[in-house]
Amino acid sequence: MKKTVLIGVIGLIAVGARAAEADVASTTPEQLLPLIQSLAVKYPKLLEIVAGLGTLRLVMKPIWAALTKWVLTSGTTTEQQDLNKLEAGMSFKIVCFLLDWVGSVKVGTQKGK
Repeated sequence: MKKTVLIGVIGLIAVGARAAEADVASTTPEQLLPLIQSLAVKYPKLLEIVAGLGTLRLVMKPIWAALTKWVLTSGTTTEQQDLNKLEAGMSFKIVCFLLDWVGSVKVGTQKGK
């Protein structure tokens, strides 16, 4: 009896999951727009957080990459040493960790890439 109920529940979950996948697959951006707008009106702080994270992602990494490239190509050795000191410093590591943890922004040289 327990096996039959368990198999029936698993079957219902599988059918429900397939129906949900079909609904999500057929959803267009135009259908999501009212949902996004209603969430933005209902939760304006959430909109601010998402916009802030998006801005961090779009702005910080290219600026830092350009600054690093500029110092490495046209900077003097003292500027390069200053950049290395900054990247090795604890405050820079804390800021990078917070940016990475909060906004998933990876600033600085990426290892393995």
